[in-house]
Amino acid sequence: MPKIHHSESTEEYLSKYYIPVEEHFITTEDKYILRSFRLPRQGAPVVLLQHGVLASSWCWLVNTPNRSLGISLWKMGYDVWLTNSRGNTFSRNHTELKPFLDKQFWNYTFDDMGYFDVVANVRYILNATSRKDLTFVGWSQGTSQMFVAAQGPDRDYLKSHVNLFVALSPVTYLTHQSSLLLSVAQKFRLGVILEKAFPYDVFSWSELPTLGSLLCKVTLGVICDITVDVICGRSQKDSSDAILNLAAHFPAGTSIKDLDHYEQFIDYEHFGRFDYGTMGNLEHYGLELPPEYSLSELEIPTALFCGSKDTLAGPKDVERLKMDLKGNKHVVFSKEYEDYSHLTWMVGLTDEWITDLKALLRQYNPVRPMEASDFYADPVQDMMKPQVVRHLEFIRAVDGVFGGFDLEKQPVVKVPRPGHCLKKNGEDINPCDDEAAVEQTLRRLALMVKTRGVIFANCFQDAERSLDTSLLCPRFAGKVTEAQFCSHFPFMQEISEYELGLLLQRYYNSEADGINYMAMDKDLQALVEEPLQERRH
Repeated sequence: MPKIHHSESTEEYLSKYYIPVEEHFITTEDKYILRSFRLPRQGAPVVLLQHGVLASSWCWLVNTPNRSLGISLWKMGYDVWLTNSRGNTFSRNHTELKPFLDKQFWNYTFDDMGYFDVVANVRYILNATSRKDLTFVGWSQGTSQMFVAAQGPDRDYLKSHVNLFVALSPVTYLTHQSSLLLSVAQKFRLGVILEKAFPYDVFSWSELPTLGSLLCKVTLGVICDITVDVICGRSQKDSSDAILNLAAHFPAGTSIKDLDHYEQFIDYEHFGRFDYGTMGNLEHYGLELPPEYSLSELEIPTALFCGSKDTLAGPKDVERLKMDLKGNKHVVFSKEYEDYSHLTWMVGLTDEWITDLKALLRQYNPVRPMEASDFYADPVQDMMKPQVVRHLEFIRAVDGVFGGFDLEKQPVVKVPRPGHCLKKNGEDINPCDDEAAVEQTLRRLALMVKTRGVIFANCFQDAERSLDTSLLCPRFAGKVTEAQFCSHFPFMQEISEYELGLLLQRYYNSEADGINYMAMDKDLQALVEEPLQERRH
């Protein structure tokens, strides 16, 4: 996967995949201005991706293309919107308040995001796309926002216009969380300390050195560096390279009050509004205790994706959430993924969960077949055919297959061989980020196959006999799931994580959503026989 740099913009990064990007600014009812990035597909079904606490829209892009949900969904044919919560790197704007002059700007929690941000994003996106509904995918705090919004004053609007709510690591109760940062925050009451040291925002990327030094002192050396691991934890199924990419724009900042709100859930087993204390609650709510949310009243089709090694959305807390939702007909999917951390959805070495998500999308928000002329037609409502087709966009899309743009302006630029992106000889051979490394890896594997007498294709026969094969990857089809490939690959201990990722990228079959090991076997056999062919000449 390409390395992400902190100075790199979303547009610059996605240009490497020839994915267009639009910027949109969405104003909430309480006058916050939220910045969103759109990966446009005119007329296509819409998916909204809402990041978690301290993150930004970058989290959906940091992995390999088939494991980065934003890129993967766009390639599937969806109109993808990457939204940003108030107060993070991209959404520090307001029609009246100045983020670094007015403390009132930072007087919010995910409660406000649920009441204002969610519905503002959904309304704006549906108006911009002329679609009647969309899929909302939330991660961590993104799920907290939707659980709040689904019970707020706009619940009927959301019920009519959100066709599916996908909750990745749903965060409601936090009594059993084991995040090092939140646990230390509770023990040392960091909220009070940080509010004095950082009266405006906190946990911004630029503040990490100062913040780390302060925390090291007040926590007596327990936390001295603010890393992704400290906040979210990790598992063996997480890619180190993807975590480094995530860290290039993480953390992205939030308010102290937002973190304080979550800290309250650690102390008391409830999921409710912000607790201002008895007098403050009477002032804000007319009650001595803050109102609690009734999760059982959820009326949007909801899919729960949970991880067994999640430190923030801990399995015991998620079980409490599931008990609240027990018998709710709107819970259409619920699964716990073995060894998934809070981050695996973003940085995982596996895309098992994306396969399940795709199946849900085919049911609740399917992509219909579309002709090229329809896809590139101007999105004018009620216009009879023939419509105006944007031929330049079509030409650039075709050029993307051949790997060069605007060659008349840069005649000496290096371009790949024409057709390098196309599948060769009917096999599932994909372009890779590092073709030279792939060839070197294959030659080394071919030598091991030859010297050790390994029959590569036979290593996967047991996998194809298993119950995990699907209709798209039937038995003896020459294709297996990514998990099956990794568990049966005979040289797993002798190649690096980077090399394995390149092989999976090269032999990934999008139609079957699996790995074509037979295509790899043919390539290896060709390399094994290559020296004999040279001697004949």
